Amino acid sequence: MKEFNRTWHMNMPQPPASASLKDSHTCKQAAKEMIGEPHQRALAPWKYSIDTDNNRIPNKIAVAKCLCRGCIINQREKHDYNSVPVKASLMVLRKSRCPHDPDKYVFKTEFILIPVACTCVVPNSS
Repeated sequence: MKEFNRTWHMNMPQPPASASLKDSHTCKQAAKEMIGEPHQRALAPWKYSIDTDNNRIPNKIAVAKCLCRGCIINQREKHDYNSVPVKASLMVLRKSRCPHDPDKYVFKTEFILIPVACTCVVPNSS
């Protein structure tokens, strides 16, 4: 069997260049400021973080986390609505050791759901 020695380069979805991954924004701060990129001005604002998994390609994925439980209406968080993550399916390669040769790896495709943004919704009625 022929071995391949290739480096894989995949374009990972990136947060906007001005988005800080160390952003410590709170819902209250976002409601007060409402400036900048869409994720900072949304009725359901979010921040980005990086999910790292060394057994996955891409091994780093930007994920969104909602800053508020409610939604920002007139610069105040209102709990008449809910902030919820919007998820997208992303195909990744999952790395595991080859069962026949522990010095090698196999890659299998897998689909994972990634939170990419947040949106404002009417609460579920119970």
